[in-house]
Amino acid sequence: MDIARATGAAIEVQAGGQTYKVRPLTFGDMGDLESWLISRRIAAAVVAMGKDSALIGATIAEIARQTIGLDELFGAMGSMAGMVEVLYLALRRDQPNLTREAVGDLITAETLPEWQGVINALNDTQTETPEETEASPKGKRATTGGQS
Repeated sequence: MDIARATGAAIEVQAGGQTYKVRPLTFGDMGDLESWLISRRIAAAVVAMGKDSALIGATIAEIARQTIGLDELFGAMGSMAGMVEVLYLALRRDQPNLTREAVGDLITAETLPEWQGVINALNDTQTETPEETEASPKGKRATTGGQS
């Protein structure tokens, strides 16, 4: 594990002629990602149910009771919308004026490989323990608690 990852220090990424500081996600950021996923579930349910307010209310209550596991959180990072959300969360502390829409605009066919590398690094940061970091070959993702 390098010092930036161990301390939560920002790493710098060049994109679109600008330098951006990206920080590892905190538990608060992961909570915000969880809230984002729940809001997407609710929005999809509301659209699917139309105007039946009683059914919508019951469904929202059910969705709110559900938990989001690590597999689903990390799975969200693989979608385009999830990638934008994760990058927004990782960029927002050092670039407070950067909006989600602007983050989405940073990801183009040309910059996708670099941003995907950042997402993969953020994913690794969230799943490695110090012991696993020491034991795993550089560049390989280590996992905890049976998560993959």
